[in-house]
Amino acid sequence: MFGLSIGPWMSATIIMSVLGQLKAFGLNRQSQSRLGRIQLFLTLIIALLQAVVTVNQLPKLLIYNNLSQFYEVIMLIAGAFFGDVVV
Repeated sequence: MFGLSIGPWMSATIIMSVLGQLKAFGLNRQSQSRLGRIQLFLTLIIALLQAVVTVNQLPKLLIYNNLSQFYEVIMLIAGAFFGDVVV
C-alpha cells in the first residue's frame, strides 16, 4: 500500500514551488485553499503515473488480470495520499 510513499506529494510540492517562483499561470494570486487543491490534483496525476509504471513492472502471476492491476493501482494511489496526510 505504501509503495509510492510520499514521492508524488514531494514531486507536486517541488513543481508547485517552482511554478510559484516563476509566477507562471498566476499562482501567486491564488488563495491558499485553491493552491492546495491544485497541489492535490497534481499529486493525483503523478501518483497515477507512478502507480501504473510500478504495477507494469511487477512480475506477472498465473491468476493476474486487468482488474487486479486496477486494484493495485488504486491501492498505490491511496497509499500515496495516506502518506500525504501523515506527513
